[in-house]
Amino acid sequence: MYLLKMLAGAAALTALTACEDPTVSTSNRVLEGAQDAQAAQFTSAKPELVLKAQQVITACVEELPNSREVRARFQELGLRSEGVFDRANFYSLDGRRLVAALSIDGAREAVCSVFVSEMSEGEATILAGLAAEDLDATRYRTDGVDVAAVWALERNGRAFILAALERQNLRIMRGAGVSVILDDEPLEIVEN
Repeated sequence: MYLLKMLAGAAALTALTACEDPTVSTSNRVLEGAQDAQAAQFTSAKPELVLKAQQVITACVEELPNSREVRARFQELGLRSEGVFDRANFYSLDGRRLVAALSIDGAREAVCSVFVSEMSEGEATILAGLAAEDLDATRYRTDGVDVAAVWALERNGRAFILAALERQNLRIMRGAGVSVILDDEPLEIVEN
């Protein structure tokens, strides 16, 4: 039950508070190839922003819970700070067409989210799926959870949840996104 609350909380957190990875992953290459069928599925969101969002997701998984390192990776990726709103640090790119949110130090959960302007829920699910494939994550059912799709993975001895979020109306943009949540509790979602 804690995980379900946490996932719903991640979506609520981002909605309420809004206002140089040297390696190229397989999924990044998929998005870079315009002829690829999966890249063609991103019709609402700009493909280059989707690629950048995937790099943000990877940075979050690799660096959480160290928020200082996450912020440094955001800077390397070209994101600029938009300030702190409620319980999250916000960052943006390309005139706020990409917005990332990172829970503040000392928050109950370490959450990192990325949203792309005009990205649909379906595109967020594809993006999360591509990142999940790169990160060797397992997909779980989302019965009764207010998210589009959920994956779980372990990295560096830590458990993470990847959640594709429904379209959000943030103060500074509108679009769907993906949250990375550091999970300190055992999984309580049934595997597909």
